[in-house]
Amino acid sequence: MTIRSRIALIFALMAVVFFAVAGTLLYRSNDNAIMNTLKNDLSRSSARIIDQLDSKVIRLRPLVDGPVLVREQEFIQIFDSANHLRYTTQGAGGAPSISLATVESAKINTPSYVTFRRSENDRFLILVIRDDATNNVIAVGGSIDQLIDSRSNILLDILIGLPLTAVLAFLAGYYLAGRALAPVDKLRREAEELKELGEGELLTIPKTRDEIADLAQTLNSMIIDIRKSIAEQKIFIASASHELRTPLARVSADLELALLEGRSLEEIETLIRKADRNIRKLVVVCNSLLTIAKRERDEVNFNLSLCSLDEFISETVEGLRRDADAKSVNLVLDITCKPLVAIDPYHLSRALENIVENALRYSPPDSFLTVSLSLLDTNQVQIDVVDQGPGFPIDFISEALRPFSRSDKTTLDGFDRSSSGGAGLGLSIANMITEMHRGRIKISNNSGGGARVSIILPRFEGAKELSPTR
Repeated sequence: MTIRSRIALIFALMAVVFFAVAGTLLYRSNDNAIMNTLKNDLSRSSARIIDQLDSKVIRLRPLVDGPVLVREQEFIQIFDSANHLRYTTQGAGGAPSISLATVESAKINTPSYVTFRRSENDRFLILVIRDDATNNVIAVGGSIDQLIDSRSNILLDILIGLPLTAVLAFLAGYYLAGRALAPVDKLRREAEELKELGEGELLTIPKTRDEIADLAQTLNSMIIDIRKSIAEQKIFIASASHELRTPLARVSADLELALLEGRSLEEIETLIRKADRNIRKLVVVCNSLLTIAKRERDEVNFNLSLCSLDEFISETVEGLRRDADAKSVNLVLDITCKPLVAIDPYHLSRALENIVENALRYSPPDSFLTVSLSLLDTNQVQIDVVDQGPGFPIDFISEALRPFSRSDKTTLDGFDRSSSGGAGLGLSIANMITEMHRGRIKISNNSGGGARVSIILPRFEGAKELSPTR
């Protein structure tokens, strides 16, 4: 069932409920009004009758019409002190219209009302009252046919009006819902058309400044985000394919050359070593892609523990000293504090290793690469990795933490960046791990040359810090 139909049904149901409640109130109000009017008439008639009566009337004219004046559709019956019917008008007939118990009750209680049904279409409301002067009980009856007819008419109107109201309310609700949902339907059609339109097309935002306009604005924002995400995925897939295809092609070429006849053992060994280096690069890329995929699915096994950050940095950096020596780079530790930090040692060491390895890749021989630790004023710690390489191109700094991001500028200050061999995943993975520690990475260039990559982490403040952010 469409929203339009549901709204129309709800509209019809509400109208029916309202009509039923209004009809019930009208029915009861009409009943009360007619009944109060009839009671007032009977009360005035009883007072008028008591003024006309005296004891001679009952003695001289028993069970016949007498001098007591009554109105049309009204009757009188008088019972003496012995509870005998002594006087009745023609309209009441010769039989008592009230019970003996009612007569007895009227002698000791206040006036009461009872109903009397003489035939199917002849019903009365009777006021029973005691005459203090004669100790007689007077029953004054008035027809309630008007009340019965009024009830029937109102019930008939309700029975006819309910289905008619339901139909009219449904049609009105269906029409109004259609008018209200027309902008939504228009947005739906435009969204369908966006599949065939250019990527720059967006939904038309209505000028009504209402919820529909807000919905269109939200949908446009979502479309932009989706397009951006799809574009990033395409770039990611293309970059991943390139990073995997190139080493595979090199491995394949090296192995084919090694299998050619006439190759010496030295040449074969050289080709196999080249293939091995490319295979190792493939393993690094695959492991990095697996890490990113696990992070996206929230499957990273991440366990925080309380560590002394100075000892952690020292152990991690010492593990890279051999690589630094192989490149003739002076690896320097500058640690002057010993803060406690809640970290996952395995993952954070990988992040720091990626940053240091990236700095080593771009560090020239005989340069210095410094890893320092300092305290910030905002209950944070900062790990700085500073090299003396070419630094980051200014227009690339904002993109450096994205996967497969590498500067289009391949040379800087005589340094060939294309020979660095990186896949553009190290810094992005380091940033991902740092964010899982509730931290962030800041990238900048030093004024005197070289790059600076800083890991900023919160200091340990309590057990709540041992719950990682995923």
